[in-house]
Amino acid sequence: EAHVTVSAAAAGIEGSRIGLRLGEVLRAIDLLTGMLVRSGNDACLALVEHDAGSMPAFAERMNRHAAALGMRDSHFVHPCGLDARGQYTTVTDLLALAEAARQEPRILQRAGAQSGEIRTRAGRRVAFHNSNALIGREPDVIGLKSGFTSQAGNCVIALASAEGHTVVLVLLGAKDRWWEATGMIARAMGIAIGRPRLD
Repeated sequence: EAHVTVSAAAAGIEGSRIGLRLGEVLRAIDLLTGMLVRSGNDACLALVEHDAGSMPAFAERMNRHAAALGMRDSHFVHPCGLDARGQYTTVTDLLALAEAARQEPRILQRAGAQSGEIRTRAGRRVAFHNSNALIGREPDVIGLKSGFTSQAGNCVIALASAEGHTVVLVLLGAKDRWWEATGMIARAMGIAIGRPRLD
């Protein structure tokens, strides 16, 4: 079972975080939970550094894997999704990525969890809620990922399942992503889901 030590870069990364501290040691699988449930950039970078040694090395792997998935209009520079020069993707490519992700039980289970709780090797408890406001508020939504950057705006990849139907929706630069996603999923399924409560 792999254990990961949190670097200064991971502990100090910008954006959404789960609150990791320099030098803490956690199980890799718990960092995956923090990354997928809370969009924890600190958890993401800790995993990236552990797995590949550096962001550029991991990004190179990402780009090879993306090409293998048929993502022809994407190029990744920052593995945790923060804005980076030369990084780009499309809705079509993200749909392909979502299709691949939903075939992975470890990803799907975490992406659909309302909250998560992990512990460091020293026993510090780290708890967090899902950054995807549709999870737990819309009964048919079971994933998949939300995000925000200044260049991409509010984004969400929503996965919903009901009555034998599955809907995968990608929104980039969506001003009111939760309302828009809810309405589009409802129309696609032909069922009334209702607006999520964001209080």
